[in-house]
Amino acid sequence: MSWVQRAVTFFVASIFLLPYPSMGPPAADAAELSVSLQREIEMFELLARNDPRNISLRYTVGMLYQLAGDAEKVCDNLYAAYQQDPERCGPELLFHLANNLKAIGENEAAVNFYALAISKLPSGPVNWVLISIALDFIGKTRESCRAFQTVLRLGPNARIISWVEIYMLSALVKVGQSRRAILRYEKLVGPVDTQTDGSRELLVDATSGWITDHSSGRVFQINLNRKAIEVEKSFFEASLKTLRRMAARRMLLLQSSGSSLQDEEWVQLQLTLSQNPKKCKQARFLVIELGRRDGRTGKIGSEIHGFGFGAQMHVMSVALSYAFRTNRTLIARSRDNWWYTDPADCPSRSFQCYFEPLSKCTEEQVMRGMRSKEMDEQGEPFKLTQENEGRRVLFTDCRLDNYLNRKENRVFVPERLRHRGLMWWRSQIVKFMLRLNWKMQALVNGERQLLRLPPLFVGVHVRHGDKKTESSVIPLDMYLEAARDLSRARAQLLPSREQQQRYAIYLTTDDPAALEAARKWGREEGGRSDVDVISRQGEVRGVSTATDKAVEMHSINATQLGVDAIVNLMILSQCSDFVGTFSSNFGRLAFELAAADKNHSLIGASMDVFWHAYP
Repeated sequence: MSWVQRAVTFFVASIFLLPYPSMGPPAADAAELSVSLQREIEMFELLARNDPRNISLRYTVGMLYQLAGDAEKVCDNLYAAYQQDPERCGPELLFHLANNLKAIGENEAAVNFYALAISKLPSGPVNWVLISIALDFIGKTRESCRAFQTVLRLGPNARIISWVEIYMLSALVKVGQSRRAILRYEKLVGPVDTQTDGSRELLVDATSGWITDHSSGRVFQINLNRKAIEVEKSFFEASLKTLRRMAARRMLLLQSSGSSLQDEEWVQLQLTLSQNPKKCKQARFLVIELGRRDGRTGKIGSEIHGFGFGAQMHVMSVALSYAFRTNRTLIARSRDNWWYTDPADCPSRSFQCYFEPLSKCTEEQVMRGMRSKEMDEQGEPFKLTQENEGRRVLFTDCRLDNYLNRKENRVFVPERLRHRGLMWWRSQIVKFMLRLNWKMQALVNGERQLLRLPPLFVGVHVRHGDKKTESSVIPLDMYLEAARDLSRARAQLLPSREQQQRYAIYLTTDDPAALEAARKWGREEGGRSDVDVISRQGEVRGVSTATDKAVEMHSINATQLGVDAIVNLMILSQCSDFVGTFSSNFGRLAFELAAADKNHSLIGASMDVFWHAYP
């Protein structure tokens, strides 16, 4: 009997004792657990076996397995706790059970347990958001839209609202609410000022990337230039259409006075000048840190500093955009507590461990030029707030709820570049920001040579890990089929002398099971013999937490995590086309870097939501 048949009826608070299926062992090549975590799991499992009716013990075992990244064991233990006394199970247990059911692909069962959590805490917006996402994934998109609207009526905070807007936008497009979707997308990314050259429209990078509807197989794109939703039958048809339009766009821009190349040169020059003032002691600065000064992660939602690499780099890109807008120079701390670094490998634990400095001015130079009245009681620059904006030197961190993440900061585009759109501006920002130092550049070059990637390849990023609990898990073959469609479309439009005989897919993922499935997919007969699935060897996989708990709970090195993330990002940025999920900050970051270097030639295919700018 399937999970769907056994799950409780949607939105019914009465609880039945459902038989729970036994789950198999985790993937063999997942990252090893730390000794301390393994001991805690064994100890609490023993306690739970000796006291089988103790819900708290079984819940604790489930949460320990969540730290270990084993969603199936989480489900086993939380469901066992649920069976003991359904009435006593609180919304938090039901929430975690639903999240992990979704992580193992049991989306309809997850919907029902989110519903049970809502029945116990109707005013909790997070459960409403997650049930909305799950409903959309299983094809109940209209119900999903209504559930999203319920979230907004609950009056959630700004972060929840942004989360809702991103997912609700995709649902509205799928159900044909084009006008509402376009208006909401303009709220998310800002309007685009369409320029004209005589009677010709300059077709610019004001599109959202293509997304897919898992139920119908159709693909959609929002074009803000034309204020229209574009619909195609498949990624192959969408790619052909986009490539033809890109070729026409390149010709048009070459003939115009405001060519893309001129815009890119202007942006990079202006950023270089802004980031390198003549006198460091007199310039206006924004100092950013990537980790708390005491080295701790802090409490999620209010003091979090340990979230994923992509999210941190996006907050930093907003900081650089803000600095440019306010005539400041952004500098990273010379000594930091960035959890992607190990002090044994890089004692400064700073941004400069992997990247070129953002400015010739250093934090030490800035501090030496400050007077006592410019500092707070601890002798540090004042924190960036609306009240402190007039001060010469300010400090900010990488929290999602800081002043930088106000909407006016996220959607800013210089007036000269409004016709290019926010995605283009953000791609130029990250291109300037993420310039590798010589050691990392040599490492990336060496990895690229070892992989033997051809000139044209599709970059595929499959983000599972802790993201499995935020958004629905997309079947791997959907990524790979989309990548193959993009490759076929590009090959069809190339002259025969330039066509590759085989299609190449570069796959990066944090899920060892997905990697093995991809290799099997590439070896299968039936028309896939022309596809090579390529991935790096020996990188860290099987780590499910996107905080410094990943290092604490697993037998891994922080530097290895950082190096793996950056090498994968840089290789993905060299792709000819990109497939991933734009709900993932890492996926969006890779797409933006690739777009910055591919002058009107990159196609982006997202398996869930449109490109957006949060953070």
